[in-house]
Amino acid sequence: MPIHRLHRSSMRLLNLKPFSNPHQPIGWATTASSMFHRWQPHVRVQAGDQVAYVEVKTLTHSQIENMPKRSDLWSKLCQGIGDVLDGEWRRRLRNVWLSADQQSLRRVVAIALITALVLWTTGAGLLYLNISEISLTKAIVLGAILILGGYGDVFGGFEDSGAQGWVLIVCLLIAITSLLMVIGVLGLLADQLISSRFEFLKRRPKVPKENHVIVVGLGRVGKRVTRILQNLRQPLVAITHHLDDPALRSQIPLLEGPMLQQLQAANLNHARSVIAVTDDPVLNLEVALIAAEALEERKHPFTPVIRTLSQLFSDNIKAFLPQARSFSVYALSAEAFAGAAFGENILGLFRLNHQTILITEYSIEYGDTLNGKPLAEISYGYGVVPILLRQYQPNSQYQDYPMPSDDLRVHVGDRLYVLSSINGLRRIERGEMTPPRQWLLEVDAPLSPNMLSEAGNLLAKLANVQLDQCHRLMKTLPNMLQLALYDYQAYRLMQELKRVVPIRLSPLR
Repeated sequence: MPIHRLHRSSMRLLNLKPFSNPHQPIGWATTASSMFHRWQPHVRVQAGDQVAYVEVKTLTHSQIENMPKRSDLWSKLCQGIGDVLDGEWRRRLRNVWLSADQQSLRRVVAIALITALVLWTTGAGLLYLNISEISLTKAIVLGAILILGGYGDVFGGFEDSGAQGWVLIVCLLIAITSLLMVIGVLGLLADQLISSRFEFLKRRPKVPKENHVIVVGLGRVGKRVTRILQNLRQPLVAITHHLDDPALRSQIPLLEGPMLQQLQAANLNHARSVIAVTDDPVLNLEVALIAAEALEERKHPFTPVIRTLSQLFSDNIKAFLPQARSFSVYALSAEAFAGAAFGENILGLFRLNHQTILITEYSIEYGDTLNGKPLAEISYGYGVVPILLRQYQPNSQYQDYPMPSDDLRVHVGDRLYVLSSINGLRRIERGEMTPPRQWLLEVDAPLSPNMLSEAGNLLAKLANVQLDQCHRLMKTLPNMLQLALYDYQAYRLMQELKRVVPIRLSPLR
């Protein structure tokens, strides 16, 4: 299959690593990137080649509704007011309250402690300021007794305490609030304990036998990795020394205990890969070495993934474990910070062909280097991959174009989302565009003169030529025209234009 078929309305080719270098008569395609758009459109994908591409996924209605939405402070405030008016706040509060995982329990305990401190301070201040002949130390002690439910101990039953009526009512509310808060926290603790007991009765997922991924470490990074693998429907098993979220036992295949000893229980000899993402880089390296030693006689390639905290450590790993992929957290973050320094919004990043690819959002403004340019010049001239164009409409709405066509232009108010390396962002910031190749277009007279108007329109649309110049060319056939086009532009122009008129398109240099 030729690679130009991977450059269509729902898909974009990112990288091709051929098993054997194909023949390219005119050399590499004209592009500024060392990875994107390098191969000529006619190159065919053969058996053994490695292909990386991005594709549009059609979401269901329920998935669209559950997607997180970005909003500003005003919209959040309006949403909160609307929730109060229509009663939606009850459902939201219930969902937060019923989330019985470890993080929510810690959050509730932290809120309870802060609330207790505020109630203690308020009660002590009221007693000190409104009851005569009481010291500050005694007011603090009585405030602590009050939040522990000792309302009768503070005010002495039927005896007159000398406090005003509103002070008694406020102190009673403080005592009731603290009592309800203690009951709520104890209820959550009991629910957590009972839930953990019932976890043993649930059927736990079985450990895959082959072609699976072993994730070592279930910290914040490890949990995120397992969620991504589950979304990709990749069989996996996780290994952790200490599990802080018991609910995971019923969600993924899980092994608990000493991590190095649990590797064989995870069917290491038949695993597809090992991802070591604990907080200890030395332990991650040890896991990778054990896995590489166990699988060195296997015919299929094996690539362990190692999380490190130092780029120097990652570089040293390649010397004695060349097949491993090591990622330094700080090095990845540094490239994201550097990309954000250009004034753009970095939405995410990933690694491809030993490079960090940034997912970047551009808001087009007056004076931008992208303003008024067709996407073909942005893609090939700057060496980036546009994946979404949101064109601003007069009614303050946006028209979305996923995997936008090369002939679309960006204007002020539009939003453009691209995949780019840090060098691509730098080229856009400086306006350093790689010039296109020069081509000679030869057009012969068609059998039907009715096709000349359509041919002129196509030439103006795909080759960025003035429309009146294209029509003049079509009226004086046979004729020729010199064009400045990138290779993918030229290939598309030839495919579209030869359907209506006889043409020949050849490179000049």
